Amino acid sequence: MKSIFKYMILFSIIYSSGDRIGSYITVKGTVEIIYDDKTMPMTNAISGNTLFNNVKIRTLPKSEATIVLDDKNTLIHIDPESELYVTISDISKNFDLLFGSMFIHDSKGSSTNSYIFTLTSRAIIKDAKAWVYRDVSSGKDEFYCLDGQLRIYNDLRNISKDIDSSQRMLSMKNGFIQIAEYDTKPL
Repeated sequence: MKSIFKYMILFSIIYSSGDRIGSYITVKGTVEIIYDDKTMPMTNAISGNTLFNNVKIRTLPKSEATIVLDDKNTLIHIDPESELYVTISDISKNFDLLFGSMFIHDSKGSSTNSYIFTLTSRAIIKDAKAWVYRDVSSGKDEFYCLDGQLRIYNDLRNISKDIDSSQRMLSMKNGFIQIAEYDTKPL
């Protein structure tokens, strides 16, 4: 069994699809890693393993993953039944939320902005905490600002809105947007 893990680690180093960008801090259940350039077969994430650039991360039911990027200033949590495509460059950290939900904390020390993309919306995360939910079937994107400030663009209407802590924004594929307060008091 140990030799299988040694070979998996060796192959992930030799045949990586890109540069190392972070690590999987915790993995619960089945979390699939799909490499963009097909140099490696789909594998399952393991806590402590390296996160490489240009990968799709898919969590199955009752599964989740927490990732910290190598800049030590960006933390991502991917909720169950979600899919996230990760691309990091010198000028930005891009997260395409294909379906499901995620949490992001981008702290002050981060040298580049983080961007979350959905089909109709995009958000800039800088020194903020946010939770994003994407419902593909209804075309609904929800952005919750937990701390700091978010700037969200609705590409269909070509408008942007800023939301602050304890605000949320609903962005629909038909161009409808709405900002509302939400209660942050514990239940």
